[in-house]
Amino acid sequence: ETRQKLLDVAVKATKYLKYEGAGTFEFLADDQQNIYFIEMNTRVQVEHPVTETITGVDIIQRMIQIAEGSKMIFWQEEINFRGYSIEFRINAENPLKGFMPSVGTVEKYFTPNGPGVRLDSALYTGYKVPANYDSMVGKLIVWALDWEGAVKKAKRALDEFYIEGFPTNIPLHREIVRDQDFKDGKFTTNYLDKKMDIFTLQTQDNIQEEEEKV
Repeated sequence: ETRQKLLDVAVKATKYLKYEGAGTFEFLADDQQNIYFIEMNTRVQVEHPVTETITGVDIIQRMIQIAEGSKMIFWQEEINFRGYSIEFRINAENPLKGFMPSVGTVEKYFTPNGPGVRLDSALYTGYKVPANYDSMVGKLIVWALDWEGAVKKAKRALDEFYIEGFPTNIPLHREIVRDQDFKDGKFTTNYLDKKMDIFTLQTQDNIQEEEEKV
């Protein structure tokens, strides 16, 4: 019901604005499922792979085709949601130092793969991360039929992901997917405020020790 309400508001606003093209409406919802409009971005969002993964719609392709004057090839009613998807922003930053942006050269680079794992990134061994731009250097997206499966797949993918040369937030993501509240779907906008002090940040050595215990 909440999702339908969000859709109705977004469609009504889009028609009123006579807007054509890809766009993103942002809302917040409280614990009573009341919704609050934040803003509209007249572009795709960083999180667009989540929508693409659970709907099978290539949003970037559609955005370009609309800009070229093409019509949509499907109706809203034809779009079906399937499974669960989680996206992790991979940032060149140090979570232990207030998420301070980091720079450096990629010395070693190992990426996860397999069914239901997608990585959007331009990194490669030898790439130099500059200080002039946004700290995000990649997006890791996982998909599974249920939430539990998506979390398990995320844990495996993050454990395989390795970037050497500068600090990243990958260890923080590893900690999050191991947290019981996250696995239970209990998180809000102040999740990290409550959790950062108890996170130990999983390093490659921690992961090896964890696997040996198992």
